[in-house]
Amino acid sequence: MESIFSMTSHIDYFLLNETLLNVGAIHSASQVHGFLCGLLSGASDQKPEEAAAPIHTLDSEKWLKALYEFSDLEHVGETFDTATETLLTDLNTQTFSQLCSDKFSFSMLLPEDDASLARRIQEIAAWSQGYLHGIVCSGLDAQTKLSPESAEGLKDLAHIAQLDDGVEESEENEKYIMQTVEYIKIVVLTVFSELTVPTSDDSLPQSGQSLH
Repeated sequence: MESIFSMTSHIDYFLLNETLLNVGAIHSASQVHGFLCGLLSGASDQKPEEAAAPIHTLDSEKWLKALYEFSDLEHVGETFDTATETLLTDLNTQTFSQLCSDKFSFSMLLPEDDASLARRIQEIAAWSQGYLHGIVCSGLDAQTKLSPESAEGLKDLAHIAQLDDGVEESEENEKYIMQTVEYIKIVVLTVFSELTVPTSDDSLPQSGQSLH
């Protein structure tokens, strides 16, 4: 059974994390993936009523420039080498494809289940921080109105971004983390669909699914 903390076989959390560290990035693979998902959710130039499917407007140049600034690489004067650019471009393409998929293939790029609970909580919080920052940096029109469900979901993510990693290893906490990851995925997919493709009210998560 595939871990809920895995992405897919050709994008490895630890490889991406090491690559980012090697170029001097200040954020982890999880936070960068969250940032990308936030950017993709607000980067479409087409409004839902104008297109039957989302259009991938975050091309490689825009994505790499945004990540360069987000990762605070300007002060170290580093640039992405060819291998790093290829990995990051693949991440962009794959993530967009997952967000658009009707097969619920989207997964968050997080440490594997054998990582400590504290580490996984830390990275879930970092992923959420990155996602919210990506939404802000996506160029989303300030006048865009989200549904009450999506707005509530983003508020929940702001709380999740502040999760305390000082928790004990326990079955109850493991269950909570699994539920939290699944909830974040619901929020992300709902916001993406609401901002990029036509949706019906029936596709939105119910308020009872919110974490408080």
